[in-house]
Amino acid sequence: MFKKIVLAVALIALPVLGAMAQQKFAHVNPQAIIVEMAEYKKAVADIEAMQKNYQDELQRTEEEFNKKYQELVAQQDSLPRNILEPAAVPAGGSTVTAAGSAGSYDPYSGKGAEGCTGNC
Repeated sequence: MFKKIVLAVALIALPVLGAMAQQKFAHVNPQAIIVEMAEYKKAVADIEAMQKNYQDELQRTEEEFNKKYQELVAQQDSLPRNILEPAAVPAGGSTVTAAGSAGSYDPYSGKGAEGCTGNC
């Protein structure tokens, strides 16, 4: 009888233990995986190279702007007055002749003085 009880417990316990052994859990750190990928390393290198190019171009442009500004300041007395003054823009936009008709044109609304749009 003892053998039957042990056999019954073994038959019940083996499938349960087998199912428990098959369940595996893993914790994955996706950031660590991505950092180790060759594509990621290449992309980072490309971005850094592009950043350096843009930084160099920005510095060159800034130096060029400062040089031209210094030239303007140095020549300020010999230049005509209208070059140094900012351009005046009328409050309602500029007067433009559109498609042969005379009148004012508002570039912000796209309408002429009569309220027409397009070729009026």
